[in-house]
Amino acid sequence: MARRRLAVVLLAPQAEAAEIDALRRAVGLVEPFHVAPHVTLVPPTNVAEPDVPDVLGVLRRVAATSRPLELEVGPAATFLPETPTLHLAVAAADPEALSSLRGRLRCGPFDRPDVWPFHPHATIRESAEPELIAAAVTALAGLIQRWSVASVHLLEQRRQGPDHPRHGQAHWVAIREEPLGGPAVVGRGGIELALRTVSMVEPEVAGLLGTDPTEPPSRPGPRPLVVVAEDPGTPGPVVGAALGSVGNGSTAAEVVSVGVAEDRRGEGIGRQLVNAWCSEAARRGAEVAVGPDHPSLVAVGFEPAAGVAVRSLGR
Repeated sequence: MARRRLAVVLLAPQAEAAEIDALRRAVGLVEPFHVAPHVTLVPPTNVAEPDVPDVLGVLRRVAATSRPLELEVGPAATFLPETPTLHLAVAAADPEALSSLRGRLRCGPFDRPDVWPFHPHATIRESAEPELIAAAVTALAGLIQRWSVASVHLLEQRRQGPDHPRHGQAHWVAIREEPLGGPAVVGRGGIELALRTVSMVEPEVAGLLGTDPTEPPSRPGPRPLVVVAEDPGTPGPVVGAALGSVGNGSTAAEVVSVGVAEDRRGEGIGRQLVNAWCSEAARRGAEVAVGPDHPSLVAVGFEPAAGVAVRSLGR
């Protein structure tokens, strides 16, 4: 039976991830790194293919009943003498919330015994010489990051393809994002939809929109904005998605693509997606949304303007 190697993590925000990647380079690691900077909640676990829907259900249920987390990350530390790691210590503003989140995820296919006690940390280097570790711990004694984490991510271990310089090397990719607090449910009393606002193009969304999957950004830059529509309840097939980005410091948000599953068209899903996307863009500081000059956008409040469609997001 086919098995997939999965893990659940809290990913570092963009700026903090870039700083950790710089530390990785400084202690001798060579890019591309095999995993993005993160705090592990569920360690790598082999899951049978038929059990993956159960994993998605656990992720949804636990995330929906959890709140966003504030983490203090740093200073540098190690697990010597047990293991020669170099990492950043992690403390939550609400330690019970972090512990509860992690504990509730460890059920169903993820109900496995711990190899090590849970000590949250963000790894810089998994193994290093004691001399390097001691020097780094001293040099980074004053390093403190503060993470605001609003989602949990499901990672999958994969192997680099034949066209990659490191063919066959294992690496981890994000394949699912679940907002802490759960998706918003709209259309109550009519056609209800669960709308997730995420920062990545998941594989299923990529297939629907005819684009490539992406991972959450680990470098400062434009912030991806994706709204995913599903039927309420247990995670099921994606029925629609809106994709775009909001530039850092910019008042303009760009709509790149909106798609609805062929068998669900005509139900108003596209309108709900665009409205939710625009609302989130406005919350992030955008004043206008710009997209392709297409009748479907004109139908939901956009106006043609010099080859594009523009919608005011002013409150």
